[in-house]
Amino acid sequence: MSDTWLKLVPNDVLFFRGTEPFNAGETGYVRSQFPPSPTVIQGAIRTGLLEANGVSIKDYVNRDERLQAEHPRLLELVGSPGHGFEASRKHAFAGYKPATLDLVGPFVAVGDEVLIPAPSDLARPKGAQSAGVVYLAPSDDTILSDLGRIRLIRPVTQGNGQAVETVKDAWLRLNERTLQAYLTGQELETGDLVELTVSYNRRTLEGRIDENARRRVHMEAKVGLALQEKSRTAVEGMLYYISPLRFGDDVSLLVGIRNDLGELKLPDFLALGGEGRFVSVQEAQAVRLSISRREEVQGMIDQTHRFKLTLLQPAIFAPESADAQESPDAWLPGGFSKVSHGSYDCWEGELGGIHCRLIGASISRYQEIGGWDIALKRASGTYRAVPAGSVYFFETEASGEDVLQALHNQKIGRFSQLGFGHCIIGGW
Repeated sequence: MSDTWLKLVPNDVLFFRGTEPFNAGETGYVRSQFPPSPTVIQGAIRTGLLEANGVSIKDYVNRDERLQAEHPRLLELVGSPGHGFEASRKHAFAGYKPATLDLVGPFVAVGDEVLIPAPSDLARPKGAQSAGVVYLAPSDDTILSDLGRIRLIRPVTQGNGQAVETVKDAWLRLNERTLQAYLTGQELETGDLVELTVSYNRRTLEGRIDENARRRVHMEAKVGLALQEKSRTAVEGMLYYISPLRFGDDVSLLVGIRNDLGELKLPDFLALGGEGRFVSVQEAQAVRLSISRREEVQGMIDQTHRFKLTLLQPAIFAPESADAQESPDAWLPGGFSKVSHGSYDCWEGELGGIHCRLIGASISRYQEIGGWDIALKRASGTYRAVPAGSVYFFETEASGEDVLQALHNQKIGRFSQLGFGHCIIGGW
């Protein structure tokens, strides 16, 4: 069975709202997230599959008993009418079984080139943009911190002590050469990192578009006003301001479905994000994450007994309870506990069946992720997610072959069926 990959081509501006408050008197400005979270994609795909195969959303939300008999395979995939967080849980809900739809992505594509968020173990020498890319990893030095005595993340490719700065708002070109180089710690060129999202540019509207404008995502400004529900007239003082995204002609989103769809029809269009805007749907080539020289990565892990895990999508590790969402350990994969190892502290546990020690991590601030429940017509719960591009550094006695088999191009953490926790494995 092969995966089905879809190319989502925007037909208009798109708006992907985050979890910021958007109530009168609290804030009047919300920026669009980019790329959209897996929760946005799963909702659009589930709804699109239902509509493409003749199922009324009204009947689905109302749990019409005929649907189970007439569309058993479809309902097996999309699950209950709840939000994806609810539909993918392991327990049955209102007569529906948990959704089995298994998604990968979204990935950003510019033409035929796939981009991933720049991994957070990449940095640039400070003040020298043309000097190449520097790798970061845990050093042998330790420091006493609120997490205990830990090993610091420092530059490893050009000597400790060199001033570097984080690679921000950048994307890594995902091709055979760059993937192999990144996973084995080989030299990357500055040109392998690209910027994609840019601010609103008046020249775009005036027709004077520079040669790269079609390969970008532009943030635009939009002012709106609230309307009375019945009269559809403006409500005084209820202005709002958002920054939707206008996609260049060459920019699209790629989503993989790891299910056998059989005779089910694919949608031609999807409603994606806020404001009911549409994207056209085309079948696409699979995003290739296979390692061209796999033996090199295996050899590094076998020799050093170390591997790094890089998130391609946000990951949710926090347990179910609301209190756990505020826990300072929401960054920590489930099942890991703190231990002392020699002169430093680390976290020990299993990941994909591989026993390992987590030495350190390079991550940025949490990403709050929520969504909209079409059945209850309200916002779903929110979760703290570790952002895409975050890198975790492990030590293990397992073989490189076993580590790659268990974790490379796999998904970890909670709600992985929705696309969360997709990762790749390299050496360090």
